[in-house]
Amino acid sequence: MKNSTVLQWLATALFILSCPLLFYAQNLLSNQSCESGSTPPGSNWVEVSGGWTCQAGSGVFPPAQDGSYLFFAGTSTPAELRQDVDVSGNATNIDSGNQEYVFSSYVRDYSGNDQSQVIVEYRKADGTVLSTYDSGPYAQSASWQNITDTRTAPVGTRVIRVRLISLRQAGSDNDGYHDNVSLTLGSLLPVELTYFGAKNMGQNTLLTWQTSSETNNAGFQIQHSTNGRDWKNLQFIDGRGTTDKEQDYSYRHLAPQAGINYYRLRQMDFDGAHKFSKTISISFHGNENGFSLLPNPVGNGGKLSVRFDHENEGTLNVFSFTGQRVYHRAVNEGQLDLNVRLPHLPQGIYMVEWLTGQGRFVEKLMIE
Repeated sequence: MKNSTVLQWLATALFILSCPLLFYAQNLLSNQSCESGSTPPGSNWVEVSGGWTCQAGSGVFPPAQDGSYLFFAGTSTPAELRQDVDVSGNATNIDSGNQEYVFSSYVRDYSGNDQSQVIVEYRKADGTVLSTYDSGPYAQSASWQNITDTRTAPVGTRVIRVRLISLRQAGSDNDGYHDNVSLTLGSLLPVELTYFGAKNMGQNTLLTWQTSSETNNAGFQIQHSTNGRDWKNLQFIDGRGTTDKEQDYSYRHLAPQAGINYYRLRQMDFDGAHKFSKTISISFHGNENGFSLLPNPVGNGGKLSVRFDHENEGTLNVFSFTGQRVYHRAVNEGQLDLNVRLPHLPQGIYMVEWLTGQGRFVEKLMIE
C-alpha cells in the first residue's frame, strides 16, 4: 500500500471517529405515516368511525408529509381513528413522576374548509383518563401544520391513546388529513421524586417529600390552591444540587382554608427549566366559630394571626373577661388572613369577636 493511500485511509478513519453519533427516539406508534397502504390502515389503528384509507399523496390529494401515503377519512363526519400504546413496561419511571412523552403529528386539509384534530389521552389500566392533550380543530390547506405536545405522564398511566379526528365542513369528502404521527419517550426528569404527601395537623398542613436522586436541582416552589386551577406560591425550598443520595424535605402550611386544599411542587433547575409534581389534596373542616387564632396561647404584646373561614366584611374586637374592649379593627371583604399586634395586656383569658353580616362569632384567647 502506497504511503499516500495509507494517509488517505487514516484521514478517513479519523473523520468517521470524530463524527458525533446520532440517536433517534423510537416511535411507539405503528404505521405512523400510513405507509402500509391498506384499507383500513390497520397495524394497531382502530377505526372508530368513518371510512379510513391510506391514500397516496398525489393527484387531487396533497403530497404526503412523510413517505408516499397519508391518512384519509373518506366521506363520513366526524371520523375517528385511534391507537392505544401500552406503556406499562415503563411504570417505574412513570409512577415516580419522572417520565416525559413527546407527541408530534402533521395535519392539513384540501381547501381550507375541512378540519383535522388530534387528541392524546393518558389513561390508567382501567381506562380512566388522567390527562388529555387536545390540539383543537385545524383548517390549513397551504402546507402541513406540525402540532406537538410534551408532558410528564401522570402517575398511574399505563396506556396512551392517540386519536386522529377529521371533520367535514363542506363538500362530499372529509378532507381533514393526517400524516407522520409519532409518540416517543422524552427525557427523565432531573429529580426523581419518590414521595410527596400531606398530613392534617389540626390547624395546619404538614407537607413532606423525598427524592432518590437530584441533578442540577435549584429547589422546589411549593404551590397552594383551593380549586385545583388557580395557584399561589407559598415558599421556595432550596434543593441539594446534584446528588445520588435520598433527600427528605418538609414544609408546614400554617393557614389552610376550610374545605379542600390542593398542593403541588414546582421543581426548578439552575438553568431555569422546571417541572410540576403530581397534585395532592387534603381537607380541613371549618372552625365552627368562623375563624381561628394562631398561636393560642399568645405572648403578651405578641403577634396574633387570625384566619377567617369566610370572605365577609366585618369587625374584629378583643374583650377582656370583664367585658372591656381592648382591641378593635375592621376586616375587609375578601380578606382571609389578618395579622394583629396586640397591645400589652394582663395575662388571662380574653374573648375575640368577629362581627359580620352573617352573624357573630366568638373564640377564646389566652394571653400568657
